[in-house]
Amino acid sequence: MRYLKICLLVLLAFGWIWGCDPNSGTAPPTTKPPGNDGPVTSQPDTPNDTMPNFTLSDLQGNQVSLSDFQGKTVLLVFWATWCPPCRKEVPLLKELHQKYQGKEFKIVAVNTDRNVNKVKKFARDNKINYLVLHDSQQIASNLYKIRFIPSNFVIDSNGKLYTFNEKFHDAETKITELMR
Repeated sequence: MRYLKICLLVLLAFGWIWGCDPNSGTAPPTTKPPGNDGPVTSQPDTPNDTMPNFTLSDLQGNQVSLSDFQGKTVLLVFWATWCPPCRKEVPLLKELHQKYQGKEFKIVAVNTDRNVNKVKKFARDNKINYLVLHDSQQIASNLYKIRFIPSNFVIDSNGKLYTFNEKFHDAETKITELMR
């Protein structure tokens, strides 16, 4: 029985480390060729694709399109309130938003939860200070071929897309480079 408990804890730890699959709970890591800041194989097909556009509602019910932020550097984050690695990114995103506030930078956090009221409560309780869009119908998630969350994309001011998936630090480094 003790062996079974240890195995279960190890499996749960691996799931938490590698991210959350919005459909099944956890997913194995994906890989990308060394030196390629472009998308991994589960993301848009060619490295450094331009951003696919979508329109979703924010938490106040306003329609927002990704193209509204053309000409800005955008951090596009796919996440859910129930995902531990996603929850861990929230303070980092708040700090990043504060750091670049008033500059040509925008965080667009696409939430995949089904219940918008849970998302609103989570955003309020965590004092989220960046834009949250709700994607319960998986419109943007399907467009960006999201296979696990968190998935992080950096879009430069020319619309060039870079994928970092769960590697928030790498995404932050790219943003710093682009914001110089």
